[in-house]
Amino acid sequence: MTTFGERLRWLRKRENLTQEDLGKILNVKKAAISKYESDKVNMNLDSIKIIANYFSVPLDFFVSDNPDIIAKVPRLPILGTIRTNVPLLVQENFAGYLDVIDYIQGDFVIQVTGDSMIEAGILDGDYAICREAETAQNGQIVVTLTSLATGLSKVTLKYYFDNGKEQVLRAANPQIPDIKMEDGVRIVGLMGGLVRKESPGYHFYRDFLAASGNKDWTEVITLASSAGMKTNQVKEILAAQIEIAKKLKEK
Repeated sequence: MTTFGERLRWLRKRENLTQEDLGKILNVKKAAISKYESDKVNMNLDSIKIIANYFSVPLDFFVSDNPDIIAKVPRLPILGTIRTNVPLLVQENFAGYLDVIDYIQGDFVIQVTGDSMIEAGILDGDYAICREAETAQNGQIVVTLTSLATGLSKVTLKYYFDNGKEQVLRAANPQIPDIKMEDGVRIVGLMGGLVRKESPGYHFYRDFLAASGNKDWTEVITLASSAGMKTNQVKEILAAQIEIAKKLKEK
């Protein structure tokens, strides 16, 4: 992979794009892409910048003596709207791509929505790195698809348990009931890693308290914190009040 055209073709094939697909990105015809890839025509700088941004590679990729270094960074597809009657990892199911460090092994990515796995430290907006699988062991976090009447499939990220009588999907949130695996529900992957692009805000902590059934404590914790009280101080005050209450009961 030494010429510009070879590197461009390598990027295109890495993303399973046709020359026509790439042409749409640059607003040129398929024939122009063919000429670029065969090095018959030089691409202008503005178009190269568009390509570099789209494929998440630096401009140096096209001129570096060792572009294979960049190739070692996996770029995994992010699943979007899943069609029921097509293979999981096809272009029409993809909502984009995510560059992942090479020590996290995976085949695809799903972006987490909601708070069903909040007590496992998996937050709304996180990216779960998953590998394809059809079976799982107890306690593993699985990706399942549920076929819908619309011809689409619902993606679920849950813990998997099999007690010998039934298979159950369990959220890391006590407010969400278990889901029994029935017809139309199948395992398609196992979670292997997590990517969080932003630091979690305080609202995630409040959500965690709510998910734990401790929503009523939020105001108490906030009040104590605003007063500069330490955990041990609150504990001592509570212990003293409990002892007073016990003595009053004995009277």
